Amino acid sequence: MRKYDVPAPLFHLLVGAFLAKEADWLLSAGSYRPGTAVHPGDPFGTVVSWLWMHHPDELMAHLADYMDRLRSTSPHLEGWEGPRVALDDVLRGLPLAVPAGFTDDETTALISAMAGEIPKRLSEDPNLP
Repeated sequence: MRKYDVPAPLFHLLVGAFLAKEADWLLSAGSYRPGTAVHPGDPFGTVVSWLWMHHPDELMAHLADYMDRLRSTSPHLEGWEGPRVALDDVLRGLPLAVPAGFTDDETTALISAMAGEIPKRLSEDPNLP
């Protein structure tokens, strides 16, 4: 597999842009139902699982930005009248998105870290409607 050396500022820009696109994609589907698993998409699961294995601390900051975009900053929220996407629903759907080979233990650890870290990085509870 080919590897690339990417300067840290560019790496963060790429990850941030990717996750913003994924949040917008999820919102554009318009099918969110509170209390149900949200499948964040296989590309999301692939990137997040790789980042979890290689850059777990940096991942949490990016995932907090992802949740902020899902809940308040996406242009797809303009005129949005439905409930805001809850972190718990994203966490429920994450196992559907991680790639084959990402173990149940790794998935459980990632979900636990997200549940503990993301709320600390946001200005409001990410599970409020």
